[in-house]
Amino acid sequence: MAFLVKISGTDVSFPAEKGERILDAAERAGYDIPHACRSGFCGSCSANVVSGDFITYAPGSKEGVPSHGPKILTCSTEAASDVEIAVQIKKLVRNIPVTVAAMDRVAPDVIRLVLKADSGKPIEFIPGQFVDILLENKERRSYSIACDTPAENGLELHIRHVPGGLFTDRLFGVKGEPIQVGTKLEIAAPAGDFRLHKRTPHDILILVTGTGFAPAKAMIENFIKLPSAKPHQVYLYWGGRHKVDLYMDELCRKWDAEHEWFHYCPVLSRPDESEGWTGRVGHVQDQFLADHPDASQYDAYICGTPRLVTDAVNALTAAGLDKDCTYSDSFTSKKDTL
Repeated sequence: MAFLVKISGTDVSFPAEKGERILDAAERAGYDIPHACRSGFCGSCSANVVSGDFITYAPGSKEGVPSHGPKILTCSTEAASDVEIAVQIKKLVRNIPVTVAAMDRVAPDVIRLVLKADSGKPIEFIPGQFVDILLENKERRSYSIACDTPAENGLELHIRHVPGGLFTDRLFGVKGEPIQVGTKLEIAAPAGDFRLHKRTPHDILILVTGTGFAPAKAMIENFIKLPSAKPHQVYLYWGGRHKVDLYMDELCRKWDAEHEWFHYCPVLSRPDESEGWTGRVGHVQDQFLADHPDASQYDAYICGTPRLVTDAVNALTAAGLDKDCTYSDSFTSKKDTL
């Protein structure tokens, strides 16, 4: 049985099957609702309820609960009647056939993947956005873009291996048909609202952990290429458990040495004695606040796990950061099996 989903204030409506998430139903009908994590954490796909009954699912839960709003997350909510919601929506851009142009193991569990459009044209995007790699059975995996635009030399992604992952097991040669240079893939057009907001009187703070460095790299390369657009100062605090997790540490140190406006602070949370680490230890937000106790004059970009985003926003706002000057992208991993 299908229910009708109407988008308030527009002539858009589409069917949603029983058990189908509203975001998935919209995409099946050819529409895009702004989203990021697709797991119920980030809140990017939030919609206001106008009318109707819904079933919502907490992150990671298979048990839904009835809901009538006033807000829902379209990635983790299904319709239980004909419904009407208020949300931004647009026609989906046609998917993009791509070919794997390069693969580099930048850490034991991270691969730098470069994709080129089969059309030969650069893939346009805004630094900070992500792409979905489309897989079988309507599955998809989201990865942040790690290069400046336009991506004339290909679209760069930093992908961490998730054991049992539907795509990453293939990419790392663990299980299934291997991904290699020359492999044909398909991606959705770049999307996401985690992007640069250049018109600001504030300095820029970027807090990331692990492969959350990918969108930060895109933003910083954009600042380097367009110095007239850069803010007063840019502070990057990159966290990992061990030194190997900071897989482009040398590049960040190079930026720090070459640009007077850029400041880099690597932070480890669990260094081993054998690593000989003499740098900062702890959490990135705590290390930033140790250097800058007053956070009121910053715009903050935060990318990492949902816990990092929550903890960092709480710590920074307690130190004076305006929540309207906070931009975040939390990522989760799906351990699907083939």
